[in-house]
Amino acid sequence: MELNFLIEYTSKPGETVYVSFPEGKDKEILSFNLAFKDLTSWQGSINMGSKHFQKKSRYNILVQDDSIGGVPEVLYCGSIKIKDNDTVNVYHKLNIGSKVINVRKTKPFKKVFNLVNSHIAKSHHSKKATHIFSISYPLLTPNIFVCLTGSAKTMNLFNDRNPLLFKKKKNNKGTIKLNLSNETFPIEFKIAFFDVDKKCIVAYEPGLNNIIDKQADKNELQIFYIEPDCREFLWKGSGINVPVFSLRSNNTWGIGDFTTIKTLVDYAEMIGVKMIQLLPVNDTISTFSDADSYPYSAISSFALNPLYLNVAQIAQQQNTILLGDEIAASKRINELTFCDYESVIHLKIGVLKRIFEAVKNEFTFETDFALFFEENKEWLVSYAAFCVLRDKFETTDRTRWGEYEIYNSEKIQDLVQPSGIFYDAVLFWYFVQYHLHLQLENAGRYAHKKGITLKADLPIGVAKQSVDAWVNPAIFNLNMQAGSPPDAFSMLGQNWSFPTYNIGQMRQDDFDWFSRRMKCLQKYFDALRIDHVLGLFRIWSIPQNQVNGTMGVFVPAVPLAKSHFADAGLFFNEERLCSPFITEDVLNEIFGGVIGAIKTIFFDGLSLKKELNDQQKIEKYFIGNPEFKKYKQSLFDLVASVILLKDFKYENGYHFRINVQQTISYNHLTETEKRCIDKLYNRYFFEMQNTLWEQEGTATLKMLTKETNMLLCAEDLGMVPSFTEKVLEDLDILSLQVQQMPKKADASFSDTNEATYGTVVMPATHDMAPIRLWWEQNKTTAQLFYNSILKESGNAPYFCEPWLCKKIIELHLKSPAMWSVFLLQDLLAINGKVRRPNPAEERINDPANPKQIWNYRMHLTLEMMMQQDELNIEIKEMIAATGR
Repeated sequence: MELNFLIEYTSKPGETVYVSFPEGKDKEILSFNLAFKDLTSWQGSINMGSKHFQKKSRYNILVQDDSIGGVPEVLYCGSIKIKDNDTVNVYHKLNIGSKVINVRKTKPFKKVFNLVNSHIAKSHHSKKATHIFSISYPLLTPNIFVCLTGSAKTMNLFNDRNPLLFKKKKNNKGTIKLNLSNETFPIEFKIAFFDVDKKCIVAYEPGLNNIIDKQADKNELQIFYIEPDCREFLWKGSGINVPVFSLRSNNTWGIGDFTTIKTLVDYAEMIGVKMIQLLPVNDTISTFSDADSYPYSAISSFALNPLYLNVAQIAQQQNTILLGDEIAASKRINELTFCDYESVIHLKIGVLKRIFEAVKNEFTFETDFALFFEENKEWLVSYAAFCVLRDKFETTDRTRWGEYEIYNSEKIQDLVQPSGIFYDAVLFWYFVQYHLHLQLENAGRYAHKKGITLKADLPIGVAKQSVDAWVNPAIFNLNMQAGSPPDAFSMLGQNWSFPTYNIGQMRQDDFDWFSRRMKCLQKYFDALRIDHVLGLFRIWSIPQNQVNGTMGVFVPAVPLAKSHFADAGLFFNEERLCSPFITEDVLNEIFGGVIGAIKTIFFDGLSLKKELNDQQKIEKYFIGNPEFKKYKQSLFDLVASVILLKDFKYENGYHFRINVQQTISYNHLTETEKRCIDKLYNRYFFEMQNTLWEQEGTATLKMLTKETNMLLCAEDLGMVPSFTEKVLEDLDILSLQVQQMPKKADASFSDTNEATYGTVVMPATHDMAPIRLWWEQNKTTAQLFYNSILKESGNAPYFCEPWLCKKIIELHLKSPAMWSVFLLQDLLAINGKVRRPNPAEERINDPANPKQIWNYRMHLTLEMMMQQDELNIEIKEMIAATGR
């Protein structure tokens, strides 16, 4: 049998294109090179016996750039079913350069959105087919079908209203098999797009018609594989981004809860939004105060936050009467314009304990509870024990837990046994988690019925004083703190105080902890934001004795050796490069008239005293000695005034301090030394680490994709390595593009028109100022944005008026990106009557403030928002007009 391939591919010098059959019956990989035909095509033939083929044989078309080597790139993955044909001609028309991310098999598109209307298309399969037409396509809007039309009678003679529709299938492929033996040749044909609402073809693939120049010989089969350019008709959606705690309804107790999500779903359905994106919902209760408001500092990666329980609903279900003072307190805190965490948690826990006392001898016999406990006991038992010990010792600091400081499974089993004195307390936390599970699960089912998907948030870490770190300390580096390097929003970087992951240890059990986290989230959610995805390539690691993010290094990273400096033409002086640069002149410039007192307290000569020579020691000193506290950051800066940081493991390994050019130490180098440092600095951060980081991130992200069918969306902001986009694209993980935070070094803003389809576009995230606040706080930048992005002339208005907010929202809705997602307050900003009077009250988080209280709350109830007809109609029309 003769197998012929003709591939449309515009090649580059030095490239080889070949076909590989990795699944032959003889178990050998059969491959052969194609020959360069012209600038846009390659061809090749091979004679082969049937022994090489299974019932359906898979093959790959690959391109290898021989000039640079490396891994071949797969242009197409196909399959071929060979019967009794003597000759098979395979034609490939590839849509190279516009790869569309494939998310059809993810949970939102399989379980929530009804995108497949296959009953509309008939099957076109001739038994004695001479020609097979096969297409592959991404997610299309439900009303659009890819179709085949042509000059043959069996193709309905280019009839725009009666083409042959390809059936939509779950594997993103469609096939039409025709017998063209009685047709007149040559035959011209086109792949086109049929709108079932308009009942006609609305677009054709670009370029000239495809031509079949001659009739197939006897026992000859011609197969056409075509990847049409579908970008104009891709499925797109819009979303709302809001924390659960910010939700406000008539029935909330001062903070949003899981049942409030259902009311938000009703609002989302009303305005045409398809996704609700939430912040993390894990338990963060450590101190029972506002300090627990940080949703990324979880005490458990599995337990849900008791704050989000609708306690009144449980009381009603358990026939428990709420007391007058409890009702009055709930109404009082529900009138507040901010989240009063301390009041809410004490009120809810108090009522829950009263309900629990009434039902504790009954609920454990419920079948649903027994099933819940069995499915979750791996984390639930240790979590409940943790909560009991936290409450007993009034702290999550395990060093104060006596015999329980180190986790011991036998001791914990003794603590939680039914005959023990702590059993009621343990059972209480089972009760709380069980009802949280029921309410969140119910909210998810409700969203699905409304055709709306829920998106969770996977935090990059957990609290150091958490159940996870207590039970599994080996999978964390407890002597390090995760954070991020400096960026436009935090000049000192960020220190999140989470322990970093011990990835090497995690690999020992095939990432079991991560796997269980993903499965837990998938019970309730359809999509997932991977917080700080860059941390899975390399995490910014700050030693436990430092405070500012500037004192971190990327882990893993290839360290510099002394030889690197010699090669760069710089004499290596460890004392000068690794120690804080301090002189009398430097101290005088910083401390001025108080230099005498500062030197007495903090210095021995020109060196910081041993007991005050790191940022943590200085921080602790000022807790009880506030007199010179305004100089604390200046002292931190002196500690950080180094060129290099020593490697944590290797004695002769070194890493550049981030933003070294901004240090006092750097400014006192000679110009020649600065040039050498700059050259080596750029090589260290932007060349030396790439291979290692790409391998690390790819392996970890593959693990995540393997463990879930949730739609994965990366939060890939910050110091983004050049390879990140391709890694995410290859793994079908969506990227994030935020208008305020461009990834291009020479850009002031991200261009929503240039976003790829595999992207989520947002004007701002919860870590940024919403549109109106950003506009007022950055007047120069707002003026540039007004003229260059909004294309308006003249001076920008002082305030971001409703029409400006609407224009920014429309830019994102019109983007080619799969998703455009908005902070809820940014959507409300388009209406002057509805939006909050003071935009400064709308910020959720300020990364530059490590003591931020996350207490943003909607100024309107959801019920009031649903009555804002003018606003809601305007939003719905904008979404509909952009095909979202």
